[in-house]
Amino acid sequence: MGIKFFKKDLKKYRLKLSKKLKGNGGYSILRSSKSLNENEVLIDLSKEYDEVGYMPQELGEELDHLFLADDYIIGIHRTGYTPMDDEMISSTFSKGLINNGDVMQGAFGSFGSYINIEKTVTICSNFPILNIQLKSANSYKGSDGCIIIKIPKSYLGKKDGDLKPIYYNDNGQIKLLPEFIYGYVKVDSEGKISNIIHNPNYSDIHDLDNTNLLYDSSALDKAKRQGINLENNDISLNDKYLIIKKAYQDTLIKNGDKQAQAALNVLINNNDVKYFTGKENKALLKKYIIYGQILKILEFGMDNPSNNKNDIINSFINDNKIENKNVISR
Repeated sequence: MGIKFFKKDLKKYRLKLSKKLKGNGGYSILRSSKSLNENEVLIDLSKEYDEVGYMPQELGEELDHLFLADDYIIGIHRTGYTPMDDEMISSTFSKGLINNGDVMQGAFGSFGSYINIEKTVTICSNFPILNIQLKSANSYKGSDGCIIIKIPKSYLGKKDGDLKPIYYNDNGQIKLLPEFIYGYVKVDSEGKISNIIHNPNYSDIHDLDNTNLLYDSSALDKAKRQGINLENNDISLNDKYLIIKKAYQDTLIKNGDKQAQAALNVLINNNDVKYFTGKENKALLKKYIIYGQILKILEFGMDNPSNNKNDIINSFINDNKIENKNVISR
């Protein structure tokens, strides 16, 4: 006689665990989640996560609802050391979320050719994971909250459908478009979550004009496998000019006129960025400036273009002098 295997009644098991919970007056995944799908592993995790921190009932119901449909990537960006005051929250909602993770690691070929959402966003595959990630956010660099993102899976090549760009280039910074930022949730050091601040620019309908927008690397990878010609455009001449300008002005502020001019001359003559100030400046210059075009890039900012090398350099220097050494003009 063979061994009989009995399938556990997960509904009863979930109910049994929920009765053992210590009541904190907040949202309980075990008692309220509609996205749990009677998964035993998630049920066990939920019991553990319900004992941590606090989430308001209304917020828990709202965030749980995000996982009822399988059409979106849901993730969080922990704010780290950045103080998320009203001004910073408003700026992020209107201008987007910076994603320069691959820039610093030198993973780009040309500007914007490789951008990975997971460099700055933690993807949450289910609501219990989102729940605990929010509650524990403060453990990462003292984060005082999390930005929640919501992106159609098809745009990232994670599901059949349109591959669409999700980033734009803001003066040399790659940013996630504001319409994919769902909101901001404040969390304290004890895992207590406040109510969400919704982003008025978030949209469930994305009718994008792809001009000058950038695709995520996962979308590009899928397009390549399918033989679709899809790629991010290289950085514009204007943005190359802004990158050189910022590197020059940062060096000018920190090290003075002589070193800033010396750094510029070395960049032009020897294709070397070592005399500029700041790792980010050096990384951007090294990876994205086509050295043979530097004089053309500098000439781009002149009112009266010149073919004389010294005139081009002097005009750039004069145009980018800083009267107030504490302010960088972008």
